[in-house]
Amino acid sequence: MIKIIALKDLDTWGLLKKNIDKFLSKDFDLEVVELIDKSIAYMTEELSTNLYENNLYRIVDYGHEFGHLIEIMTEFQLSHGEAVGIGMRLSNHIAYKNGHMNLTDYTDFNELFKKLDLPYWHDSLSFQNLFAKRDSISRHKGGDFSIVALHKIGDPYYIETISMEDMKYACNAMQTMAHEHD
Repeated sequence: MIKIIALKDLDTWGLLKKNIDKFLSKDFDLEVVELIDKSIAYMTEELSTNLYENNLYRIVDYGHEFGHLIEIMTEFQLSHGEAVGIGMRLSNHIAYKNGHMNLTDYTDFNELFKKLDLPYWHDSLSFQNLFAKRDSISRHKGGDFSIVALHKIGDPYYIETISMEDMKYACNAMQTMAHEHD
C-alpha cells in the first residue's frame, strides 16, 4: 500500500500519513478503507496496462530491484516486504544524493518508514555486494539496467545508472539510520 501510494498520489500520501497509526493498529475506519481501496485501484491501473509484462519498465517494481537481491543476500531472513522496503529507501537515497528527489519528500518518506518499524539494514549486506550484483537487475529487465525512484511523492522516474559512490552513499545512509533507530 505504501509503495503504490508513494508512486501515484501526493494527496493520498497525506491521507496515509494522517492515518498510519490507525492502519498499523488495524483500526479500519472509513479513511483507512479508502486508502486500501485507492491502493488496489492504483495497482490495478498499473498492472492492467501491462498484463503480460511486455514492457519491463514498471513503476510497481519500485524497491523490488534491490529487494530481490536483499532477500537472497540475507538468505531470506528478511520478509519480502522488509527487503522491498530497504530497496525503496536505497533508491530514494540515490535519487536524493544526485539531486533528483527533493528534501521535503525524502525526509517525509523516511519519517513515515520510521513509524513502520521495518528494518533499515541487515548485517549480511554491504555496498560492495549490492553494487557487484546489480547486473542481476539488468537480467530481470531484459538486459537494461533501471531502478524506480521518486522525484517526489507521486512522481516516479527511472535511474539508468548507479555508480559505486552512489551505492556506498545509499548503504551508508541506511546503516546510519539503522544505528539511530536502535
